[in-house]
Parts: sequence; structure tokens; C-alpha cells
Amino acid sequence: MYKCKDCGQEYVEKPQYCDCGNNEFDVLLESASTLINQSDEKHSIISLDKSKDMNKYEIISWLIFLVCIVLSVLSFIFIGGYKLQESDKNILQDDKKHLSSKNVNKQIPSINELWEVSSPKTFSTQNQSKNENSKNLQKEDDKNLKKQVNYKKPIEDKPKKAKVQSNNVDLSKNTVQKTTNEKKVISKSVKSRETAEDKQELYQYKIALRNKFASNINFAGVSGDGYCVVTFKISSKGEIVNRSFSKLSKNDSLNDMVYAGVMKTPYFNPPPKAYKNEALNLHVKMYGGNFEVALN
Repeated sequence: MYKCKDCGQEYVEKPQYCDCGNNEFDVLLESASTLINQSDEKHSIISLDKSKDMNKYEIISWLIFLVCIVLSVLSFIFIGGYKLQESDKNILQDDKKHLSSKNVNKQIPSINELWEVSSPKTFSTQNQSKNENSKNLQKEDDKNLKKQVNYKKPIEDKPKKAKVQSNNVDLSKNTVQKTTNEKKVISKSVKSRETAEDKQELYQYKIALRNKFASNINFAGVSGDGYCVVTFKISSKGEIVNRSFSKLSKNDSLNDMVYAGVMKTPYFNPPPKAYKNEALNLHVKMYGGNFEVALN
């Protein structure tokens, strides 16, 4: 709705000029909402009409589909039944032919006719005579061969037996040597395994002892850099003995802290079998605020 600003006359559609000659109008909100509602109603009516049309088309398509199914079923029934009837007829005809062939009376000839027609078999004596002659010739050949061949047992040589015995002795010696060699190899492998296990045990023992010394040294009290070495031995009970500096550092604070740390560990676990009472060296190095501890 449109309302003239001068005279206040309302119009549904906006005119170019009012009756009073004014061309300025106010748009009314209620009219706009009514127009929107009217347009919505129009769209809803159109959609309903379209849905009705779609429903009609769907019903028609379903009817066509059902008619096609019915026609296919009917054609299958009639055509299949006709073919089955033809096949049944063919089977019946074959059965009749088979039965008629069985019922035919065959004329069997009499035994006397067979005796008269068939001629007696004659055996040739020539083949028999040939076989007998061949057998006789084979016998004569065998006799001649027996005369030519001397049936004497071969004389066995005595030294051959002695050689065989010596070979047996040699074989027994070889087997003994092989067994002894195998035993030696096995014992060596066992020893090598034992030594490897002992070395591994000693290596782990040294690592644990190095960590013990490192935990007892106060590296925070060291000022500056330096390097020193402490030598010592381990008794069978695990006591640390014969401690001494094999190399002193120029940094006295490092020497003092290492000495105090070593004195804090007077004993440790008993050493393993691989340890042979040799002197061990504890290396301590300090550089740039960092430290290294090694034991060998």
C-alpha cells in the first residue's frame, strides 16, 4: 500500500502522480506484509498444484509398470507351456519307438545251420615245428658255452685282506682323532663363552663403581678446569686399597674434591672372577662447568 504525503490517499499500486498532483508516497508496512502473505499463498497454491500433477504422473507410471509385469507373466506361462507340451510329445514318441524296437521278434538261426555253415578251424603244424627247432638250437648253444667256460672259483688274495684291516685301523684312528678334535673345539667354545661372560660382568662392575665415585664427588665445589687420575685396587671383600694420585691437576680445588669423594667410598661390592687384583685408574676431568668420570 502506498499513501500520498499531501492528501493522504492510499493506493494499492504506486502511481506516478496522485490526484492532488503529488508524486511522493509513503510505503505502509502492513500492506507490505499482506503482499508477502499473498505471494506466499500463491506459491503454496502453485506447489500444491505441482504436487498434484506429480502424483498423477507417478500413479500413471506405476500402472504402466504393473501392466508390463502382468504381460510378461502371461507370455511366460503360455509360451513355456507350449514348449513343455512339445517336449512331452517328443519324449512319448521316443518311448514308443524304443518299446517297438524291443518287441520286434528277431529270427534266431538254428544250431544245425550254424554247424553246417561254419568250417572247422585248422591248426598249422609248421609253427610248432619251428618252435621245436629253435628250442633244440638253444640247448646245443648252452652246452657249447658250458664246455668253453671253466667253472673254477677265483682265488682270493691274502694281502688284500691285510690292506682292508689296515684301512679299518686307519678309519678307527681317524674317528678317534675327530672325536678328540670335536671335544677340544667344544671345550674352547665353552671357555670362550665363560671368558666373555666374565668380561661382561667385570665391565658392569666397573660402571657401577664409577657411578659410585661420581656421586660422592662434589663437582659444585670445583672452580675452573682440570684433570687428575687416582689409582687403587680392590680386595676380595670389596675394600678400596692402595689409593693414590697417579696424576695431580694444577687445579687444587679439583684435587681436593676428588680426594674427598674417593675417601667417602672406602669399600664396594666384592669384585667378580675376571678381576685379577690389577690396579684400576679413575679419570676425572672438569671443563667449562661440565665433568667427565671414567674408570679403566
